[in-house]
Amino acid sequence: MSFKNIIGHARAVSFLKEVYRRGRLAHAYVFVGPAGIGKAMTARAFAALLLCSSPEEQEPCGTCASCQKVQAGGHPDLEWVVPDGSFVKIEAIREACRRLSLRWFESLTKVLVIDQANAMNAEASNALLKTLEEPSSHAVIILITDTLRSLLPTIGSRCQRVVFGPLDPET
Repeated sequence: MSFKNIIGHARAVSFLKEVYRRGRLAHAYVFVGPAGIGKAMTARAFAALLLCSSPEEQEPCGTCASCQKVQAGGHPDLEWVVPDGSFVKIEAIREACRRLSLRWFESLTKVLVIDQANAMNAEASNALLKTLEEPSSHAVIILITDTLRSLLPTIGSRCQRVVFGPLDPET
């Protein structure tokens, strides 16, 4: 997975590459924008960059073992949480946060992606909030949502926003 495959979100991609290049990573990001426009694809590319053992010009190399594991969905330092039914359940958030607090296995960073973070119920949101308030120095959390209004205001305020606009039909 590479940023080169992401179409129509040059501003978001440029921002993520720049924070990586400068070494100014936030502990948490919220990718917000309409459904189905590439937020999850961008999150996977960003996670690949963060976990890559040989990044090239703010791009994951795509060939190292870490990149291959991210692509296959089996990297031990990447946790991807999705709704179970209609909700992201508290048990999934607690386990993901517990694993995030552990030492990394292969990379120097651990990444937690919560896809459809808007599906977290109040209990799951509060469990995540504790981790956001006391972030681990070696972890990056990425929340993917359609709208910030669906998240607790305290969660949104602790994340760096990356806004994804609607895709241009011409692209």
